[in-house]
Amino acid sequence: MEVESAAWLDPEARAVAEVLLVLVLPAAAGAPSAREAGVLPALLERARTAERRRLYRQGLAGFDRLARRRSGRRFVELPA
Repeated sequence: MEVESAAWLDPEARAVAEVLLVLVLPAAAGAPSAREAGVLPALLERARTAERRRLYRQGLAGFDRLARRRSGRRFVELPA
């Protein structure tokens, strides 16, 4: 389910956030992954201020920049 207030995050940054959350909270025996549990929309909904949103975008872009610099690939293209 998409949270309307999270529309401020572009698709590329959203993809990075999804990968990060699944790495941190993978599915386990009987427990859903972060993606399956809807963690990202809930997290993004809490970014209510412009400053917090800027920090989220900046941090997610940093993961992608570092991945490109070190591997030549986008963060979401790296093996888990």
